[in-house]
Amino acid sequence: MPVVTTYKAKGIIPEDHPLALGGHGLSPLSDKSILPLLATSDCVILAGYDTIEMRAGWIRPWAAENAIEIMHAANDHGMHGCAVRFIGDVGAAVTALGGPDGPVWIDGEPAAAKAELQRVFSSRDNWGAHQIYATLNECLPKDAVVTVDSGAHRILLSQMWRCNRPNSLLQSSAFCSMGVAVARAYGGVGVVVESRKSLEAAVEEGLARDTFTVLACPIDKGDYDRAF
Repeated sequence: MPVVTTYKAKGIIPEDHPLALGGHGLSPLSDKSILPLLATSDCVILAGYDTIEMRAGWIRPWAAENAIEIMHAANDHGMHGCAVRFIGDVGAAVTALGGPDGPVWIDGEPAAAKAELQRVFSSRDNWGAHQIYATLNECLPKDAVVTVDSGAHRILLSQMWRCNRPNSLLQSSAFCSMGVAVARAYGGVGVVVESRKSLEAAVEEGLARDTFTVLACPIDKGDYDRAF
């Protein structure tokens, strides 16, 4: 069964898996490929789905009678409807559902959507954020941890960055604040070094001017390895 995640849940299954369609919710360009799949699906399973990250295009994007929602706590946000709602252990409930008992998407629509997403979010010939993120995907090790701040480039990174495990892309939308990329990278360096993982912070120009004073903390402590 194809899997679509929010940006926060990127990597819950490796995004190079054929059934992984990546993270979505803030990019109108990615919506063109993903929302038609949801609208035509005859069974949408919402597993711990948090709508706080989603744009207006994700209001009622599927037929309510075709949706099953599994969540930790009740919600009343009205972003979508469902025929069945279950409150409890999300992982246990999904496991209990099991897999489909026959072929699904026999015309290959999810595979076509995945291919289109890879095309529109590929590197560009002209210099810019697309080239930077494509280079990061190519050069950083698969166990790297990346932090990124709010902004249009964060959305692009969320679409282009390939997560192979959960919690490997940490971004400020989930913390309801801006300017956390450098701070979280600094705070996580000790853990990352001990585990021999690579850690990178992606900060666009505007927030760089606003938040690089965060580096004063490690510099004042003489912790230059963490500052630079």
